[in-house]
Amino acid sequence: MILNTALTIFQSQKNLKKTRKTTFWKAVKCPLQVGTVECGYYVMRYMREILSKDTSIITDAIDTRNSYSQLELDEVRVEWAEFLSRYI
Repeated sequence: MILNTALTIFQSQKNLKKTRKTTFWKAVKCPLQVGTVECGYYVMRYMREILSKDTSIITDAIDTRNSYSQLELDEVRVEWAEFLSRYI
């Protein structure tokens, strides 16, 4: 797996001792974009949902829906536009 290779290279470059335990990777399901241009809005929406959950266990905050509705994506667009408008 590419992440294991990257972790090994990082540990080698930083002269870190390799841990005895094998890294366990968990496949996480998340809403998938249906179009070709919404990826940034999906990431922002998903990050907001994870951070807004009142839990320290990341798996409790994971949303397993298939996709976001247009209304949910539009909410992110409006929030982003309002945020940017304060600096323009």
